[in-house]
Amino acid sequence: MYVRSRGLKRNWLFVALLAAWMAAPAASAVEDAKVASGSPQLWQETVRQVKVGDFADAAAKIGTLERLGPGGARVADWLRDWQQTEQRRREMTRADFDKYITWGKERLAKGQIEKALDCAGRAFENTADKKTFLTEPWLLELKEAALARAAELREQEDWLKAHAVYYDLSAMFEHDKELKRLRRECLTHARFEVMYKPDESEPTRRRWEEYLQGIEWRMVRSALYRIDRNYVSDVDFRELTVAGLEQLVLLARSGALQQVFDSLADEWDREQFIQRVEERIGQVRRMDSVSFSDAIKLFRRVMKINEETVNLPEALIVSEFMNGALETLDEFTAMIWPVEYREFNKHTRGDFIGVGISISRVNNEIVVVTPLEDSPAYHQGIMADDVIVKVDGQSTEGMSLTKAVETITGPIDTTVVLTVRRKVDGQDQEMVFPLKRKMVVIQSVKGFRRDPNDPQGWDFMIDPETGIGFIRVVAFQDNTVEHLRATIEELQAKAGLQGLILDLRFNPGGLLRSAVQMTELFLHKDEKIVSTKGDGTREYPIYAQQTGPFVDLPLVVLINGSSASASEIVSGALRDHHRATIIGERTFGKFSVQNLVQLDGSDAHLKLTTAAYYLPSGKSLHRTEDASEWGVEPDIAVDVVPKELFKILIKRRDTDVIARRDTSGTATDGADTAPGSAADVPSTPKVELGDTQVAPSDGDRPDADQADDEQPPDAEKDDDPLPADPNDRPEIDPQIEAALLVMRVQHLAGQNPQLAFQSPETAEARP
Repeated sequence: MYVRSRGLKRNWLFVALLAAWMAAPAASAVEDAKVASGSPQLWQETVRQVKVGDFADAAAKIGTLERLGPGGARVADWLRDWQQTEQRRREMTRADFDKYITWGKERLAKGQIEKALDCAGRAFENTADKKTFLTEPWLLELKEAALARAAELREQEDWLKAHAVYYDLSAMFEHDKELKRLRRECLTHARFEVMYKPDESEPTRRRWEEYLQGIEWRMVRSALYRIDRNYVSDVDFRELTVAGLEQLVLLARSGALQQVFDSLADEWDREQFIQRVEERIGQVRRMDSVSFSDAIKLFRRVMKINEETVNLPEALIVSEFMNGALETLDEFTAMIWPVEYREFNKHTRGDFIGVGISISRVNNEIVVVTPLEDSPAYHQGIMADDVIVKVDGQSTEGMSLTKAVETITGPIDTTVVLTVRRKVDGQDQEMVFPLKRKMVVIQSVKGFRRDPNDPQGWDFMIDPETGIGFIRVVAFQDNTVEHLRATIEELQAKAGLQGLILDLRFNPGGLLRSAVQMTELFLHKDEKIVSTKGDGTREYPIYAQQTGPFVDLPLVVLINGSSASASEIVSGALRDHHRATIIGERTFGKFSVQNLVQLDGSDAHLKLTTAAYYLPSGKSLHRTEDASEWGVEPDIAVDVVPKELFKILIKRRDTDVIARRDTSGTATDGADTAPGSAADVPSTPKVELGDTQVAPSDGDRPDADQADDEQPPDAEKDDDPLPADPNDRPEIDPQIEAALLVMRVQHLAGQNPQLAFQSPETAEARP
């Protein structure tokens, strides 16, 4: 009995173990069956989370999604890639933040204020909790030390270095109005030195005379009249007049101008001018009110004081008075003097007369950054990295960019001869290129990468497998919407476009009508796009005049802090109508309307803020000094730190350069040799005009006359530099990656509303 009983127990244990072993696959099948039965809800929740930017919550389902079949596995892979990238980004940002704090404290202890300030600024840009950071005791100690250092630099009349200190401080303490005032004052003195000191490379050239050409006192009268009648809000003419007169006092005290004008070098005349102008400033401040006509009378009186003392050129007094006066209004109201008007006109049209090259100054040489598409320079064989050594036989050695621009540009159908130096098989060769100037069209609609089959063309499909397109709009010009519409229609017809990423990052705006027309492409008829309203005027709404051709096209719009004006109209309207998913960072906050007003029939114009924009929601999100809310907030926030931003910009600008195909070095009339190679193109200075601001950006320079800024002289030797801070960020664009994730999941959801998940029968067959 004992043996039998033990055998029965042993057999029972064996049977139990065998049953458990055999039941394991069945249990897995049951679990998979449960997943499958709940997968429609799981899939719908995952899609919802991705579409609203809850990527982390969606990523928590990666393991479950993988068991839903091919569709779920694809989504799991996308989410896993995002999760790994984000974790690495957070780790690197935190490491940089800690490093910069350590460096900043060390430099503060050594009394190296500028370096400590540099480190503090880097730390500030790498923390999400900026409010807490600004209360750190060591940072407040640094602020006091930096203010003392800036005061020393002002005493030494080192205006650029003083401005740099104030600039770094105001970048962190952005609501400190005194910092901004001091910074503007230093910048004014620095501008005086740049404009009025003789150019060492051209000692006989008087640049200020060229700039002041055509300026007359009657332009002040005309401008102030327009401001009184049409400015967006009530104008404090007392504040305006005081600011203009104080600017003239700064001018008289400028050491740079005293080297140019003998009358300012005379201490008696100079002090008489300053004293009498300051008396007028006191008079204005004591007045109960100052009208437009009072301001004109006071300015005329100061013109008389100038004649009786230092006798500076009338154009100089007019220019500087208006520079100071307009500072009291807003940053977009400005005088456009006669010599500047040609540039403004060029950028709004989207075309211009030229040879079609972008140039930079590198190591005191004039270097081609890139030719432009379909330009004389491109067709004749000018290439990126060519060094321009002569223009019409005149050497460019020591020539400023401004002078090079003036020499290269000219009337349509005239010829300019460029002599360039190029590396061919490791040897320098000089080649001569006669270029006939013609109308050049600026390309404001660009793709994700250059077309490998056409160096001038663009590849607009960022993900051909899922049919996702990518279009980058760099400015809102007359021809922008026409090009955008044609591009989308071609992608739909030839590439099977299923969704679009519209990149408006770094786009400073442009023409209001272009913004309206672009938004209209994606909205239904009678949907509100924007409205404008000025001081004492009725609201003027603008609606879509017809249903757009792409009203059903899935759409993501990318924005960042450099997206302004027209970019904000488009992104804000599409967000308010829930027509697109907006991804990136809060926009610049320029919701004001500028009109270009001609003054007294001259070539001088006033760019005047006359109204404010209002989104369909009724909000005007213009950024003022005291604003707590401004700009278009994204639906999905994806912030980038400076190192990442640098990588993004470099990649975009490298892409803009037309790739080099020919290396033979031969150049003949009519040669269709494709020029260009990747180049590190500095950012384009912002230009504003028309009813909104406009500028070519991220390397989209219209011509030689749109050139990079002059490079600063070599820095002094630093015996104790900051440690190396390599940019080891991966070569990715986190905002584009987020947009791709949203578009891919949205596309998959559209193709498979319930997702092709694994069935219970199939699950049982799995080992």
